Amino acid sequence: MRPSLTLNCDLGETDHIVPQGPEHLAMPYIHMANIACGFHAGNRQTMLDTIALAQQHQVLIGAHPSYPDRENFGRQSMQLSQADVCDLVFQQIDTLDALAEVHGARLSYVKPHGALYHDLLHDEATRLGVFQGVASLSTELPVLVLAGAHREQLQKSAAQFGLTLWFEAFADRRYHADGRLQHRSEGGAVLTNAEEIIAQATAIAHGEPITSVEGEPIIIAADSLCVHGDNAEAVATIKAIRAALTP
Repeated sequence: MRPSLTLNCDLGETDHIVPQGPEHLAMPYIHMANIACGFHAGNRQTMLDTIALAQQHQVLIGAHPSYPDRENFGRQSMQLSQADVCDLVFQQIDTLDALAEVHGARLSYVKPHGALYHDLLHDEATRLGVFQGVASLSTELPVLVLAGAHREQLQKSAAQFGLTLWFEAFADRRYHADGRLQHRSEGGAVLTNAEEIIAQATAIAHGEPITSVEGEPIIIAADSLCVHGDNAEAVATIKAIRAALTP
């Protein structure tokens, strides 16, 4: 039986895929692999290798496009026009889609990365550019975006391009009462205790409230849960979350 939430993980964000890396260690426990497309990390070979591993474990292949910002790992906002955002998103997802075909696989969805992911929540040109870029390749590709704040605006913009949205929550991030993520620069914004992370993941999966930064209960309605596998402890937590969410 499938768990109540799918688990997605950012992968291929390195120059080489190695046996002790997250691609090998996390893949058996996730359902969706968000694969870096070369603009913030990764390269042609890492994309091919990560796609192959995803196929091996029957994991959905997702494009993880970003701003062209390898120096800052895609975490620096850029003031670009809708047309420019559309172009950079299309380039990246088209590249990953072509590489997936090499392995006889197909791209299943798109999840923007870093600053691009957050900017589309607030900036209309960025939001429309991302959605236009995805739709330029295929209107059948869902876009994975943040659950909580801005849901109605995101759905309205996506509808202009005939796109479906999937909403994701974070197992290891604290939320404000209005559904925004607490900024990483603030103390306590990222949960590090495995028990807390598992408890938050379980609550979100069951539609139960979590406690916001302000101390108020908040329910995050999501289709998928973002997890991280960048070290052995994180992978162990993914494994525990998978076990906790599987009926």
